Amino acid sequence: MTCLMVFGRKFGDEELDDRGFKAMIQEVMQLVAAPNLGDFIPFIATFDLQGLTRRMKNVSQVFDGFFERIIDEHLMSKSLGEKRTKDFLDVMLDLIGSEDTEYRVDRSSVKAIILYISRHFKSFSDASQHPLISSLVQQKAMGWIWVVTIAGLVLALLSRSWPLKNHRKGKKLPPGPKGFPIVGSLHLLGKLPHRNLHELSQKYGPIMCMKLGLIPTIIVSSTHAAELFLKTHDLVFASRPSSEASKHILYNQKSLSFSPYTPYWRNMRKMCTLELLNSLKINSFKPMRKHELGLLIESLREAAHKRAAVNLSSKVTSFTTDNVCLMAFGKKYEDKEFDKRGFKSVIQEGLQLVGGVNLGDFIPCIAWLDLQSLSRRMISVHKVCDEFLEKIINEHLEARAAKRTKDFVDVMLDLIDSQQSGQKTIAFAKYGPYWRNMRKMCILELLSNHKANYLQSMRRQELGFTIHQLRDAANSGMVVNISSKIYSLTANMACLMILGRRFEDKELDEMGFKWMIQEIFHLAGAFNLGDFIPFIAPLDLQGFIRGARSVHKVCDTFFEKILDEHLESNNNDTKDLVDVMLGIMGSQTTEYQIDPSTIKAIILVINQTLCFIIL
Repeated sequence: MTCLMVFGRKFGDEELDDRGFKAMIQEVMQLVAAPNLGDFIPFIATFDLQGLTRRMKNVSQVFDGFFERIIDEHLMSKSLGEKRTKDFLDVMLDLIGSEDTEYRVDRSSVKAIILYISRHFKSFSDASQHPLISSLVQQKAMGWIWVVTIAGLVLALLSRSWPLKNHRKGKKLPPGPKGFPIVGSLHLLGKLPHRNLHELSQKYGPIMCMKLGLIPTIIVSSTHAAELFLKTHDLVFASRPSSEASKHILYNQKSLSFSPYTPYWRNMRKMCTLELLNSLKINSFKPMRKHELGLLIESLREAAHKRAAVNLSSKVTSFTTDNVCLMAFGKKYEDKEFDKRGFKSVIQEGLQLVGGVNLGDFIPCIAWLDLQSLSRRMISVHKVCDEFLEKIINEHLEARAAKRTKDFVDVMLDLIDSQQSGQKTIAFAKYGPYWRNMRKMCILELLSNHKANYLQSMRRQELGFTIHQLRDAANSGMVVNISSKIYSLTANMACLMILGRRFEDKELDEMGFKWMIQEIFHLAGAFNLGDFIPFIAPLDLQGFIRGARSVHKVCDTFFEKILDEHLESNNNDTKDLVDVMLGIMGSQTTEYQIDPSTIKAIILVINQTLCFIIL
């Protein structure tokens, strides 16, 4: 049922990995839940002493390939116009690129959300197995903790300038054990850490502070204190710490489970709530769930008639997994479609790696050593997952034209399509979340009083240069075209603020900038029959489309060169508007989700205004 709702079809174990679909899911759950020393002692995270990072990468690769294949299937199905019920994947693919929605998602976001949903359904169905896995991981981890404890004591004795005093005496912290250098209080945690923490809380109180490796941690053990942290001051404590598992397996913290509390996380949560998991979308999968439930009951009835023994847990797990796959991907997948290890095996390994104790997370300076080989395994898992998810996305892209119930991938791909479509300039963009978002960015980030004052010295310098030219002309008795000088002054100021170059620079002219501006101005105001009689637009009777494409090619090449120059320059002095937008691009700490094409469109619309002034 899970596979049917998420993917749109069932998947067998061999479709994911040779270890099996369930095994891979379980591995993901184990890796996610396993205590990673690198999370607590960040400077040893690079050593990967537990090998969790390596396992996470391995699992991530398996899932990525699997999801890529599923997405490709959905896209192909949509392009062929197949009629079917949209699963979760279809829904997300529809969201990708959509300018009519405020959700900014891409293929990696789609994969992260699919993995998040699949993992949680799997964790629900296999909850009874987790204590054994957790116990096994903790037993292995404690050996490493003692090794790090001894190493920490040795390093403390050898260091001549070890910071023994707390330099933040002015800030009060809750009481708690002092701990040792490097390892902190990890040595106080045994096979049952929750009991150890309870015993410590009896001594230090309901709110205590202790270091897990090098990571200062607040432990809360009362309902009243928990309410203060989780409700009253939720915004302060709502973020998630970075870990090797979230980096290698979960697309650098793009999953809802591990993403920091930022505009990106709020945007993704809103998208999941309103677009993927709303009552209308869930009800659209009701026939699919009933069909899968009927298949389960029929298989149990046949087994009863034959008096055959039935593994009910396995049946329920398969039933849940199939529903998730159908909703997310639009179909069920066999393990062989995922990886030679199998979907379940890769998921299991991923869970083990995410939940494992990774020394690199506790001691970041040794993370690169990957002493536990966890990072290597994480990369391997990530590769499998990424290939799988890429396949899923490609399947959905190829099936975009098919009429069927949209799954999650379809919805998110629709969002990507809307983001990547035309009309990205503020002058021509449709009135919607995208236009409002870009207008807000231009007002608050690009054209604000602070930014205008910041560029004041640049404008004064250019004005002084013009006054100097006029003074020289007056002294020599030359005739001066004041209008031309004012136009040049305005153009130079605008180009300096936007591109970091003067309008009169020879290099800018050699790149075809002035010709491009004139052509854009001419084409933007031209009368095009295709705009008024749409069915003759493909004929391009006036040659308008051909000319527009030619100008667009020149513009795109020009802006690509400008962006590359800004990316390579790393100029820390006065930043122009391109530098500001490049700083915003890809940032998860801002609400403005833009890409290079958005930057080009905004530059172009400002240049159109400049064109009007000059001409």
